[in-house]
Parts: sequence; C-alpha cells; structure tokens
Amino acid sequence: MGPADRWQDLAIVLRSLRHNYDGTYTDGVSFEGYSEKMLLDELGIEMDEKKYRYYLLLDELF
Repeated sequence: MGPADRWQDLAIVLRSLRHNYDGTYTDGVSFEGYSEKMLLDELGIEMDEKKYRYYLLLDELF
C-alpha cells in the first residue's frame, strides 16, 4: 500500500474550519479574518483545488 494523500484529510479539515468560521455550525455567528490560506501557509502547502474538490465529493459518499 502506498502513502496516503494528505489532501484526503486537508479537504475535510478546511471544510470544517470554513463552516465553523462562517457561521454554518455556530448558529449564524461568524468570525472575521479567517482564510483557508492561513492553515495552508502554516503547513507550507499550496492549495490544490482539484484534489480539494475530489476529496470533498468522495467524503459525501460515506
């Protein structure tokens, strides 16, 4: 078995953070200043939109 694709986890984390900060999961209370780029910059990773969308769609199957 080969190494796991880190985007499988990153996509879920980024979606969760976005919803927590935009008010989706916090009864409409949103928080200003959040950007997905903040986490990616800390990890030294560039956004890969294709993998991001792929793994979000894959997650919907489970």
